[in-house]
Amino acid sequence: MALPTHDLTGSGTDLRNLATCSRQANTAARGDGRINDHMFSYESRVKEAVENGQVVHYTVTPKYSDAWTVPVSFEISARGIMPDGSPGIAFRQPVPNSVYSPRSGWKSMGTVTDSRTGLPVPTGPLP
Repeated sequence: MALPTHDLTGSGTDLRNLATCSRQANTAARGDGRINDHMFSYESRVKEAVENGQVVHYTVTPKYSDAWTVPVSFEISARGIMPDGSPGIAFRQPVPNSVYSPRSGWKSMGTVTDSRTGLPVPTGPLP
């Protein structure tokens, strides 16, 4: 049975399972500012492994810097076991949570500062 790729996600409503993610980190972007190994590329590999009978332990862990509440990157890992018990898919890779602007280049979404105060934004607890 083919799995829609969105089946690898959570409900989308549980705030404990949500993190702000740039388009470039999430999926293929057109033009300049492309991250080749974005989250969708890894999710597609995991989906294919599951469709081919592997049992896969798959995690996406946001990585934060200091007090910021937006991740600087996501660590994506998968370890699979083939139906015959042999090792399957295996990777552990960081995906930068960055955005690209032709004017200012790459910027991490997880280290944004308020231009007026120089303080990190956003910060503080999440609901």
